[in-house]
Amino acid sequence: MVKAGGHGLAWRCAWGVAAVLMLGSMAVAMLALARPNLLSANDVAVLALPFGLAGTLLAVVLSRLKAAPRTQEWADRLATQVSKLEEQQLRQLTGDFRHRIDLLFRVCPVPGLGATTPTDHGRPEGIGDITGFWRGMDPQRLVITGAPGAGKTVLALNLVLGLLKNREPNDAVPVRISMAGWDTEGKVNEQLARHLEESYGFTARMAGKLVAQKLVLPVLDGLDEMDRRDDPAPSPDTQPVHRDLPRALIVLTSLNNWGRDLVITCRTNAYDDLAATHHIRLVDAARIEVQPVGAGQAADYLDDRSAEPARWEQVLAALRNDSNPRLAEALSTPWLLCLAATVYSERHLNNPALRASDNRDPAELLLPSTPRDLSDHLLGQFIGASVARHPGLPRRNDARLSEDEDGHEPADPKPPMYGGDDVHTWLAHLAAHLRSADMQPPSATGPGSTTDLVLSRLWPLAGERRVRIMDGIVTGLIVLTTLPLAWTTSAPVLAVVTVSGIAVAAGTRASVRRVHPPKRMDWYRAFTPSGLRRFRVALKDGLAGALIGAAGGGLIGALLAHSASGGALGSATGGVMFGLASGLESEPSRATSPRGAIRSDLAVALSGGAALAAGAVTGVAAGFWGQIGFVAAMAAGVGGVLSMGVESGRRYLVFVLCMRGELPLRLGLFLDWALSAGLLRLAGAAYQFRHEGLQEWLERHPGPSSS
Repeated sequence: MVKAGGHGLAWRCAWGVAAVLMLGSMAVAMLALARPNLLSANDVAVLALPFGLAGTLLAVVLSRLKAAPRTQEWADRLATQVSKLEEQQLRQLTGDFRHRIDLLFRVCPVPGLGATTPTDHGRPEGIGDITGFWRGMDPQRLVITGAPGAGKTVLALNLVLGLLKNREPNDAVPVRISMAGWDTEGKVNEQLARHLEESYGFTARMAGKLVAQKLVLPVLDGLDEMDRRDDPAPSPDTQPVHRDLPRALIVLTSLNNWGRDLVITCRTNAYDDLAATHHIRLVDAARIEVQPVGAGQAADYLDDRSAEPARWEQVLAALRNDSNPRLAEALSTPWLLCLAATVYSERHLNNPALRASDNRDPAELLLPSTPRDLSDHLLGQFIGASVARHPGLPRRNDARLSEDEDGHEPADPKPPMYGGDDVHTWLAHLAAHLRSADMQPPSATGPGSTTDLVLSRLWPLAGERRVRIMDGIVTGLIVLTTLPLAWTTSAPVLAVVTVSGIAVAAGTRASVRRVHPPKRMDWYRAFTPSGLRRFRVALKDGLAGALIGAAGGGLIGALLAHSASGGALGSATGGVMFGLASGLESEPSRATSPRGAIRSDLAVALSGGAALAAGAVTGVAAGFWGQIGFVAAMAAGVGGVLSMGVESGRRYLVFVLCMRGELPLRLGLFLDWALSAGLLRLAGAAYQFRHEGLQEWLERHPGPSSS
């Protein structure tokens, strides 16, 4: 247990405030005893309140200072979370199949001083050697470069999982972070800690200690994605050009000053542009380049993936005989190779009639005249093929997924959850939203990400003014649900005016207030052994603190208005509710999913509603029913929970209502399906399009008719 001296200022302030409140209440109580007619029965609640506040404050301090830092335990928990999340990501990016592409990489020479590596320059290494390569580096600072779609993220994921597989207790935990939303104005340690908070549910204190003690190894994915594209409408015949990379330049400068171990992925041309234009690179680092997939390797992969290799005979022959260099060039990246395997995979193996009519001929791959044309052709078929292959979300803990281990459909496929045209339209809406964020300058609160789809930040897609106005109206209307209580008072008109004013104030605050990241409260933890232990400890502290308030409130109530039970009940309620909230406060055991973050924020509203209900019962028991103060308190409680306690979840729900007809009403469920179908990928608590090429294609083809 941490002694008080370890948190001296906080401890002394808490006790000081509690002492002042209790002494003040006792002074008023003594005055009331000397002059019985001085205070009315309604003043009892006011006098009992400081006792309740003091008791709750003491409970908070006791709970917060109870546990000593356990950074090693937290690091082990983080490692478990990262391993589970990234294994899922790797399966979604490479396919949950027995046959995967064995990427090769080679060490690139770097000018000046760089990290020493265990292999010679130019010698190709396999993806399975990446962990041993890393462990042989000194210092361990690595840049992974490659062409678009070459598999940089896949190589980084293999490194992360390899390091976690044989991690020693004091080893840093590799954590992959998307660079698209990196805030260049923040310090590196602050950015890493914020990522642990938002993506893995750690508290600010826990995340800060993990980073400060060097127990986090950042794997920074997509340095090239930090800066806006110069071409406002990407041309079908050109790749994005990075003429100026100011944000990436700032980040590289800060990382060089930071000086710790790390991994960065970046497109080859973008990293070379930084070195040539700005004369900067990651110092004391090694650089490896992901190699293109060879034509023979691509042919072997497609052959192994197919249940009917004869269908691929012309394509395999063209690759193995080097008779179609355009095809070999197009399929030299894992991204397009996986696209081809997905679009032309065998379907309806157990239904010959459907198989003959619904399977596409892989020989179509020989028709496009340029690699870009082939890419557009595959992307045009990708969404429809994904819908057909993934009709629904796989059930949790269900061995029968939407595909078997070879990537084929089950014998009895389900009807699809969504139509291909709808999926195309919805994804194009989201791609357009990212494009509009791309054209806006970074805000004061951070950069507008060009790749991250975060549910709590999607609301500007429906129009900022429209969503804000609707948010205020909805909040105000919900507060007005307390209006019937006004007719229980002796002055209903005054009560109506009071509730209406509170509704207007709450609605105004909800509409203009900046939306903060979702709060985290895990209700499921209350039913786990660790959650029950935390609940018992927190409840004990809450009751100990509430006992002071209950005794004081009951004493004053008995002396002044013969309502000891009401005063005691009102003061003790705060301690009990605090015990429940502390028991549910999460020491994370799993990563925060995008939908889970919104659900957690809404759970905070439920806890606030439970506290409000407890307060209402207490007020009735204390004899406050029918008083204007009680009605105002209920309205203010509802308004406070909505406008301040559940910002992200409330704004997200209003956004979904505003986008009804343009996006699915259950947007989170749809994005989870798109994730399972391989159209999206996860980056922490954000969705991303599986590849930037898919996002750009959707920008150019906003509707199914344009594809």
